[in-house]
Amino acid sequence: VGARITLSSLTTSQSQTSEITAGSGYLGQSEAARWFGLGPAAPETPISVTVRWPDGSSTTTRTVAGDGKVLIPQP
Repeated sequence: VGARITLSSLTTSQSQTSEITAGSGYLGQSEAARWFGLGPAAPETPISVTVRWPDGSSTTTRTVAGDGKVLIPQP
């Protein structure tokens, strides 16, 4: 909870950001997984995934759009 995830295309200037929250409302719960839409990106399109953790540290992982699922553990 509190992590901010930014997915950026390395071939264009497009990026998307999402934040992990605990939920909203009474007894609310949010899923920790985040989904990003890349549109018509080719599977080999290089992307960068940056996670800014609640303690202020950050982790950056480079992958390709076709990987589909990227797991980034907190350091």
